[in-house]
Amino acid sequence: MGQIVLARIDDRLIHGQIVTKWAPECKCTRIIIVDDDLVKDPFLCDVYELSKPNGVDVQVRSTDSTLAEWEESSFGDDRVLLLFRNVEPAKKLIEKGMKLRQLQVGGLAANAGRERVYLSVCCSEDEAALLKEIEGMGVEVYFQMVPEASAQTRAETMKNVFPKYV
Repeated sequence: MGQIVLARIDDRLIHGQIVTKWAPECKCTRIIIVDDDLVKDPFLCDVYELSKPNGVDVQVRSTDSTLAEWEESSFGDDRVLLLFRNVEPAKKLIEKGMKLRQLQVGGLAANAGRERVYLSVCCSEDEAALLKEIEGMGVEVYFQMVPEASAQTRAETMKNVFPKYV
């Protein structure tokens, strides 16, 4: 039976840390990028699928098709790393019934309206609220860049920048 070995929000999607650190650490056999917009761009889908670590299958899927496969087969025999570009698709998948125990936040770039909350992770107030909602649905939300770094809880991460979402 398949399993979700890591669910991670990282706007860079497949990049050096995923290829050299997280994929080997969690021994995933498949990476599913869950993104309802990206799945509509065949060229970018090909780019991400070609960026895969050795021995790991990469797919770009919609939230609906990801959930349907999980409900039908629990991802077969695969060890799956779920990747989300931002908070919204993760929340959408959980709301639709995906059972996640944990959600790791590892990369959200700085831009207008976002504040730095953890190393190179920046969040808007809306994203902070969504992460708190996700945690309220029974999912442990934590921040961690690389496997050798200590994980930090959502509440600990948010307390100085977004105290009302602790």
